[in-house]
Amino acid sequence: MSAAGTDRLLEVRDLRVRFRTTEGAVHAVQGVDLELRRGETLALVGESGSGKSVSMLALLGLLPAKVAEVSMTTAALHGRAGIIDLRDPRQLRIHHVRGREIGYVAQDPSSSLNPTVTVGEQLAETVRHHLGLSRRAARSRAVELLERVGIADPAARADNYPHEMSGGMRQRVMIAIAISCTPSVLIADEPTTALDVTVQAQIVDLVRDLRDDLGLSVLWITHDLGVVADLADRVAVMYGGRIVETSPVFGAFDRPLHPYTIGLLESIPRLGRRRERLSSIAGLPPELGADLASCAFAPRCGHAFERCHAQLPAEVATGEDRTLACWFDVEAGAPRHG
Repeated sequence: MSAAGTDRLLEVRDLRVRFRTTEGAVHAVQGVDLELRRGETLALVGESGSGKSVSMLALLGLLPAKVAEVSMTTAALHGRAGIIDLRDPRQLRIHHVRGREIGYVAQDPSSSLNPTVTVGEQLAETVRHHLGLSRRAARSRAVELLERVGIADPAARADNYPHEMSGGMRQRVMIAIAISCTPSVLIADEPTTALDVTVQAQIVDLVRDLRDDLGLSVLWITHDLGVVADLADRVAVMYGGRIVETSPVFGAFDRPLHPYTIGLLESIPRLGRRRERLSSIAGLPPELGADLASCAFAPRCGHAFERCHAQLPAEVATGEDRTLACWFDVEAGAPRHG
């Protein structure tokens, strides 16, 4: 793995998303900074409602413009600042980037695939649009892709409609569509959530193989820390629309620094650990009706003190390729200086 900041493939700075509703504004993402390096898998983790999926949909220009306001100071791919620029609603290049340079796998393939079109035709349509292939060449490419993602008898399966396939096979089709134009980045938004455990493991193995074989960089969105330990190189923990901790995966599990990360890890059942009840994080996720002026996790945090309720902690480097946004030093058991 490259040293911090030396081989950025995708860089996002100060990403903010606000939704206009009849009851007022909802600030779903509040200043997210992310970087994805070449050849790595970065896991974006957190509870439902923390802003993980919204962040990626905003980056890809997939949020409805009528209700969503998106801003960011930087959105650079391959180091070319502005190649993904959602600040200009007239920008059309995102439609080229999405699919061609960034592949996206949604959580629910049933709602993403067109039920009235065969999966082969949906694959062929993608490569014809982005690569300009003929119908015959696109059909051949579709069959090739179905075989690449592990679907048996791909030529016959290409003529299936989505409802004729299992959930795991539909997700493989979605992955085939995502890699069809050989992108540099694959964004997978909780792609195993609706699948049984055995199929989940198969999908994880498939994505790992594709990453290694195709040289992909993967941004994996999940709340399943078990998958993170098995797949990711680095972890970014999200809470209340902000990144609260980033770390190499071994550091996040062996020496978590943010109380929220610690709470997530303590809630995971583990073999050989006898306990009457699993730990849980007290309280509820924050309501995102206004810009944060203090730590969003403070009302649920057992370490919170006066400053946590009064001032928003900045995300700062803590060494060892790690960042943290917290006023409390859990290792020292005392408030953090600075």
